[in-house]
Amino acid sequence: MTISPIQKCELTGLTVATQTPNSYASCPRHTTNVGKYDKHLSMDASSSVDNADNNYPHSYNDGPPKEMTESNGNNDRLKALAGLAGNILEWYDFSVFGSLGDVIGDVFFPPQKGHAAIVESFAVFGGAFFMRPVGGIVMGHIGDKYGPKRALEVSIFLMAIPTFAMGCLPTYDLIGWPCIVLLTLVRLFQGLSVGGQMMSSLVFTIESSPKGQWGLYGSYVMASSSFGTLLGSLVGYALRL
Repeated sequence: MTISPIQKCELTGLTVATQTPNSYASCPRHTTNVGKYDKHLSMDASSSVDNADNNYPHSYNDGPPKEMTESNGNNDRLKALAGLAGNILEWYDFSVFGSLGDVIGDVFFPPQKGHAAIVESFAVFGGAFFMRPVGGIVMGHIGDKYGPKRALEVSIFLMAIPTFAMGCLPTYDLIGWPCIVLLTLVRLFQGLSVGGQMMSSLVFTIESSPKGQWGLYGSYVMASSSFGTLLGSLVGYALRL
């Protein structure tokens, strides 16, 4: 059998040479015959394996340590819960506006006959839906560049800050029509947030869950958005009691 005179290979971090039966100068430590070289190669390999076993108590076939697996599982569940909690709060803030539409109409719009103020309030409420495609594009870009976690964080803050600002807005009796402009701007930011939050939460939750349970965790995201909407409606109802 013909073997190339020198064939480089790596063993225990060293580069040695494999020689032909007629070449003895290729071996760095044995220059007598192939038999001695093979014996030396076998001894080095055995020593390398022993050192590896001493340095690493877990064999490659054992897989990762049990403690590491449990820790990763707990972290994945915490990440999934964080994504679901953010989704609930997001849709809660979004739905409270609609549940209190009549109150918002009386506070932020001029006195009118009939239900005109409520109609104008729901017009502002519906304006947020025009911003949802824009929010999806913006949050999608942030998610691609910085990751879904950052996109989810930005969307939550974009919902929390306008919601807080809405509670601080002056009424129509105090400043007149500028309060309607401010209310509309705040609501548009809420729509921008919701447009990107759903997919950010979905991607973040799925990537943080076991691969075999992506469908299950994805359903949790959709259920959490409905639960947030229901929670906002219940709070609106409770405030009227």
